[in-house]
Amino acid sequence: MAIQLYGNELIKGAMAEQELTVADVAEITGLSPTTISFVRNGKENVKLPTLKKIADALDLQLIVRFEKREAARA
Repeated sequence: MAIQLYGNELIKGAMAEQELTVADVAEITGLSPTTISFVRNGKENVKLPTLKKIADALDLQLIVRFEKREAARA
């Protein structure tokens, strides 16, 4: 299951505040720099385990929210 990420600005901010580069976060998480960059820029749907690794590395709290889908219009 992939998650659409809306917190990429929080990720950017946390990285800047902690003076971490994409390469730094990649090394901490074991994820590729490309994945970190895509997530940071909101260009990728993210699986929860991936997002959890990034959140943990940046000392962010991960909150998952469910919402009702709007009914399809005919």
